[in-house]
Amino acid sequence: FLGIIGIIDPPREEVIEAIKECKSAGVIVKMITGDHVLTAKAIGKEIGIEDSEQAVSGQEIEQMSEEELKKNVLRFSIFARTTPEHKLRLVKALQANGLLCAMTGDGVNDAPALKKANIGIAMG
Repeated sequence: FLGIIGIIDPPREEVIEAIKECKSAGVIVKMITGDHVLTAKAIGKEIGIEDSEQAVSGQEIEQMSEEELKKNVLRFSIFARTTPEHKLRLVKALQANGLLCAMTGDGVNDAPALKKANIGIAMG
């Protein structure tokens, strides 16, 4: 045995407060991430995402029809192991439900969804 290394990238303190403020204003918060499903659920719980014990994977998104996705985007709050295409489909599904969608992203992989969202917020 040579050793073990542990790495953690904790959410910023202000994220938890921002989610609380969004909820109090009536904003529904969803998390769409490329992280592993278990990681996404743990982070979701830590930052106060509703129903964080459940998550939909990118692989599951691929198997859904547009109509199934339209229903499930309202039912679930965490989407993990997503690709840029999945993120774009999720934004479109939210809009197909008559919702205004604000999307934040910090990488080029978020660009299609940021552009399609009613409000695109590029960070970093």
